[in-house]
Amino acid sequence: MKNKKVIIFLAIVLFLISPFSNRFLSHIFMYSYNLYNLAEVEEREIELDVAAGFYPFNLFYDAKSDFKKGSHLEVYYNLADINLFTGRSEIYSNNSFQNAFYGLYIYNYENNIIDKDTIISLTKFDLDTLVISSIGGKNKADIKVTAQYNETFDNKLFQVYEADVSMANFNHHLKKFYLAYLQYGIPSIFYDGKDFEKIDLKAKLYHYYDGKDNFLYYLIVSNDKMFIKLDEIIKKSKIS
Repeated sequence: MKNKKVIIFLAIVLFLISPFSNRFLSHIFMYSYNLYNLAEVEEREIELDVAAGFYPFNLFYDAKSDFKKGSHLEVYYNLADINLFTGRSEIYSNNSFQNAFYGLYIYNYENNIIDKDTIISLTKFDLDTLVISSIGGKNKADIKVTAQYNETFDNKLFQVYEADVSMANFNHHLKKFYLAYLQYGIPSIFYDGKDFEKIDLKAKLYHYYDGKDNFLYYLIVSNDKMFIKLDEIIKKSKIS
């Protein structure tokens, strides 16, 4: 019996220090964090497919008025599936297929419709403040709109913007512990490059205004295959 307990204990320890635990622990932590955040707001009925996601549920963060005083920003998001064998914060590595994420911003400022500049600023706020700075990065994202047109899905007319994005990737040397590591995983100890090097990505932003709130779907990816895949997923989404 004693030997059995030792074996179980050692198995647990080996699992926790292995790369496989990153996915498991991230799911447990973020599911609990999600429940906490959703308890603070009126949950909306939003159908955003999680089939391409690292998480089997969409994450939610209430940014409140952090973006602009007097405004309210809600963020629903998911990460494209992270490599099972690393599960770390390498999702924006230049050589990774998994460097993509997608989701939905819901933004309200005095019930007004927002313009292109505000849409870009919202996206930059997410990348700079909610994402990269949460793990110690200071490099600011640069977003340049390359195309603008209309698309219809979910029986709604969306103003669409395609853009080139230059932002910091997640790779860096571990210097201190950040709470966000519970979501992204601890950086690889074998990483030998520069901290938060800039990489080039593609983005697509879909804006819809219902007379009160602004709904902004987004995808940010590094390759055309993932761009097409997430674009198809977003166009199956529903807001009610």
